[in-house]
Amino acid sequence: MDLIKIFHEYVSNNYDLNSKLIKEKYEHSIRVYFLMMKLGEELKLPSEDIRLAMIIGLFHDIGRFEQVVRFEKLADRDPFDHGSYGVHILFDEGLIKEFDLSSEDEEIVRNAVFYHNKNKIGEEVNDRGQLFAKMIRDMDKIDIMFVFNTGYKLKYDRLPNEQLLEDFYNGRECDIHYLKGDSDRIIYYLGWLNDLYFKESHLILSQTRYFQRVFNTSPYLTPRKAKRNYMSAFVKGINVQKEYRDCFDNMADVAFENEKVRRI
Repeated sequence: MDLIKIFHEYVSNNYDLNSKLIKEKYEHSIRVYFLMMKLGEELKLPSEDIRLAMIIGLFHDIGRFEQVVRFEKLADRDPFDHGSYGVHILFDEGLIKEFDLSSEDEEIVRNAVFYHNKNKIGEEVNDRGQLFAKMIRDMDKIDIMFVFNTGYKLKYDRLPNEQLLEDFYNGRECDIHYLKGDSDRIIYYLGWLNDLYFKESHLILSQTRYFQRVFNTSPYLTPRKAKRNYMSAFVKGINVQKEYRDCFDNMADVAFENEKVRRI
């Protein structure tokens, strides 16, 4: 059976597609499905592995729909792990059997769905499983840029939290508990993109132009040269933190001069 048909039937039979959040996650899943296909092609994977990647892309957030029903929001700080619940739907409820996969490939799906929203991939996952888990983590992050461009109107409302910036500059995981405003959220989510695993992911990101649009939302990042330098470095996957630091140093100078922001 067609993968999208399986996905559509499961979601429409169990959830209300007229719900704004349900529709948002439905459309996100479809986009990630195609992004996974694109990345598989860029990585020159065999056709059966591209299909496996597309299954993971389409069903990686299958646990999100239940989260919407229970909590009416998508906050990751809720006491609900949508990656783990996605594994429950696929394996405990038996949805995985719709795809006619080998036991090895089923385990790859299990690990990719479970770890797509975790801080890191478990060391127990073998090399082939690591490949697909890294693919979905990359493409999921890239589509977040689309969501920012269409679903969420985030604005730089003040200078971002200093600890958040320091963690970002030094390549450390940014702690979600520092998020107190839109500026913090933008840095937190853009920071995800510093961890893209594949150079092909940087290429796909540059083709979507999602990142450039989000980056250009700042009223403080005025110098076009700074923006161009950062985006060029980002697409190449080099010197990202240095270019970002230069841009935010300038943002801070302008912001404090105009007395439009306050330190946290």
